[in-house]
Amino acid sequence: MKPPRFLVDENLSILLPETAHARGYEATHVNYYGLHQSKDWDILRVVAQEDWILVTNNAIEFRSRYQRLQVHPGVIFLLPTVPRAQQIELFSAALDVIEHSLDMVNTALDVGYFEDQVQVTRYRCHESHEGRCGPTCNTVQWSTATMASLVSSAMWNLQLAGLPKRWKVRIPPSPPDIKSAAVGS
Repeated sequence: MKPPRFLVDENLSILLPETAHARGYEATHVNYYGLHQSKDWDILRVVAQEDWILVTNNAIEFRSRYQRLQVHPGVIFLLPTVPRAQQIELFSAALDVIEHSLDMVNTALDVGYFEDQVQVTRYRCHESHEGRCGPTCNTVQWSTATMASLVSSAMWNLQLAGLPKRWKVRIPPSPPDIKSAAVGS
């Protein structure tokens, strides 16, 4: 499996690729990749053809576009719109989760703040989910204490016990064709 590559959307800081570079990942910003002011569909075409994981805060537009794709390399939604320092913190949280499971194919991460904690929600996002791209209402939240007992799923091989204590990881219940991670008592 190739390591993930990250393409940062124009609505986010041009400094975000440096966060990925510091961890040994390839990353660039659309402004430096010749895609400044490109249409979403043009960016999505480049992302799909060149295996970039898109990093954006434009969830409204890109969720609907990603759900129409049969296969995509993954997407990270940094929510809501926040200043650069918080964007870097949210992207760092996403990278930590990805490092525990490098396979992002047809997967999305929602990364944002919940109360005083960074929260990461990982879910499947592609056309076979019949337009369901986004966390469901029945999302299960795990505190850091219960993350230590998270059983790795065959699909995502998540081993999240080493994540920083102020981060929560949510994995929504999956459609019947996807196996979910289980929580021990």
